[in-house]
Amino acid sequence: MKKIFMILIAGVTVIACLAFLASCGETGTEPKTSVKPDQSSEETPVSTEAKTNAPETTETPATQEPAQTIEVGTTVKYKMALYLDEAQLSEGEKFVQNVSNGFIRIDDEFMINEDDTYQLFWTSTEEGETMTIPMNITQSGTYKLTITQFNGGDFGIFQYFIGETLLGEIDCFNTNGGLYNFDLGSVELDAGDFSFIVRRTGKNENSAGSVFAINELNFECTAVK
Repeated sequence: MKKIFMILIAGVTVIACLAFLASCGETGTEPKTSVKPDQSSEETPVSTEAKTNAPETTETPATQEPAQTIEVGTTVKYKMALYLDEAQLSEGEKFVQNVSNGFIRIDDEFMINEDDTYQLFWTSTEEGETMTIPMNITQSGTYKLTITQFNGGDFGIFQYFIGETLLGEIDCFNTNGGLYNFDLGSVELDAGDFSFIVRRTGKNENSAGSVFAINELNFECTAVK
């Protein structure tokens, strides 16, 4: 009887162990894994390219305008304030004045706008001093020249040249200061570079100085070749 009881206890123990092992297999012997959600349709992948602060634009880049076609009757206008850097002086000082805004001095061409009136100013002091401005024309021909310049109470007397050709002389003294137009006659030019030269020859006895200021040069084509 005692042997039978011991056998029953051993059987129960075996059954309990088997049940425990079965429950372990169901609850956690294998590690749990977390499933990542599919992000392909909800989020945009982060770019690894360097980011810049440049604004996005769909505008077409501006292109340089073609050179002006010159034919008989065409007038080529040269705004002389734009030649501040190119102007070469034998002596004196050069700068630009904003005539529209109280003759404010400007030493940088980038400060010039399209709305105001400007003049290239030269502080000549001695006879024989020159200002030479390199220029360019795209068509060979004959041109009638007119000049717009400022005359005032402290301006000098100057001669005007295209290369070595003397165009004329102007006494720029005037008690009524302002911009004036002058006819410099005609000159024949070959296409390409040329020099416009201003030479101081003296001053009016009533003038308080001998400065010079030019606003514009106009070249009207009267014949082509």
